[in-house]
Formats: sequence, structure tokens, C-alpha cells
Amino acid sequence: MWACGEAAGRELEELVAGKEVCSRLAQKTKTRGRRVMRCMVGEIDLGKAMVAAGLAFDCPRFSRERYKADEAAAKADKRGAWEGTFKPPWVQKG
Repeated sequence: MWACGEAAGRELEELVAGKEVCSRLAQKTKTRGRRVMRCMVGEIDLGKAMVAAGLAFDCPRFSRERYKADEAAAKADKRGAWEGTFKPPWVQKG
């Protein structure tokens, strides 16, 4: 067992510590009534950084595969969640 949420939280805290976080519109269309945004610290895309660390997953529906290569590299290098085995969050429990 690995506390992946805690590891992801620590990584995100390090990325944003003492810095201004801004959000930018990622898609003009709304998804379930919500806008799809990209969160940034300066020029750092926080979603990209988290996917590259293996602590988040690319969601092509929203990212338009923006993070596909970052996820592939994290998987190949066994970073974060890719170090072990897991059931992806989009797979129902059971």
C-alpha cells in the first residue's frame, strides 16, 4: 500500500510554496457545466508537472493529450504510481 494522495499533495505543495497560482482557460467548451482550466505557477503547468512526476494521469478528454508524452515518460521511468501496480482511478471499484 502507498499513500499516493499524500505523496501527490506533498509534491503539489512544493511546486506552489510561496508562489502565485494562476489558472488559464484550457478549452472554450464547458464540461458538465464546468470550464476546463490549466493551473500555472509562472510558466510551470502544474498538471504537466504532476503527470511527469507520476502523481497524476493524463485525461485526454480534457487535456487533448497535452500530457501524453509526460505520462509515457513517467511510466517508462517508473516514477510515482508507475513504480508499482495499481488500478487506475477511472476503473470502478469492485
